[in-house]
Amino acid sequence: MGVKFNPFTSKLDIVDSPSGEFSDIELALGTQTAPSLSFTGDPNTGIYSPGADQVALTTASSERLRITSDGKVGIGTTSPKSILTAAGNIVGLSDTTHSWQHYQQAASSYTATSIDSVISGATAYLAFKTNANWTNNNATEAARIDSSGYLRLSATSPGIQFNGDTAAANALDDYEEGTFTPTIIGTATAGTATYTGQIGKYTKVGNLVTCSIYLNYSGGTGAGNLRIAGLPFTVVTGGSGSINFGIFSNIALAANSVATGYAAELTSEVVLTQYASGGGGYAFITYDAAGEILVSFTYPT
Repeated sequence: MGVKFNPFTSKLDIVDSPSGEFSDIELALGTQTAPSLSFTGDPNTGIYSPGADQVALTTASSERLRITSDGKVGIGTTSPKSILTAAGNIVGLSDTTHSWQHYQQAASSYTATSIDSVISGATAYLAFKTNANWTNNNATEAARIDSSGYLRLSATSPGIQFNGDTAAANALDDYEEGTFTPTIIGTATAGTATYTGQIGKYTKVGNLVTCSIYLNYSGGTGAGNLRIAGLPFTVVTGGSGSINFGIFSNIALAANSVATGYAAELTSEVVLTQYASGGGGYAFITYDAAGEILVSFTYPT
């Protein structure tokens, strides 16, 4: 008696040598502690069937891998939720046009995180993804480290929280540095001007914007009260920002008055005002056709 491949059934058959007839090999289902197909001297390691249309591998009396009736493969889990599910960690490495992925699966809910390291042509980055259910491998990217070393949160990220703080209002959700183009305008007629200096810089941390502005202008055609327009962000409702002057030159003020100002709420403008040096209420500054201004201030947006 021996074993021979049967081309008609594509099975390994036991051959009864005297008759030459084939008979199918049928194994008991077995268990993870006593697999139906095992090895000499190692009876608790091998292959068994945990149920109809399923096959599993076991080592040291513990199931390690299962293939379900619908073709899903589970490593360390008896109920895979996708084509490949691991109760633990998977680390794979591929060629330069694909990626390796790391999945960590919760034992019951199948909530997961993944880390994708992608190298494709000139693009290389490390992405961190999260999703409540990854059955369809549709995890959402939350952050990435790009090829230049920048850490970038996704556009929908609520921000960064520090020291175990879970309050949404305390999350740092933005940081920017940039430039803008401020202009001198009048409230009655905006007008135009010729600039020999026209610089605007800002830094935004969370909802606070710190600006510095330098304007040196002449030939202004505006009318009304004097304002600076073009702030990079709109001032929030109920917000304002007091102005610190470095230069306020060649712009007419009332006698014995000093220049002041503030960022006006619900606008992207700075209102320029003046106070009498002896005290009292403030007044607006009338548009002046030429002048030089250097200011800095912080306002909420």
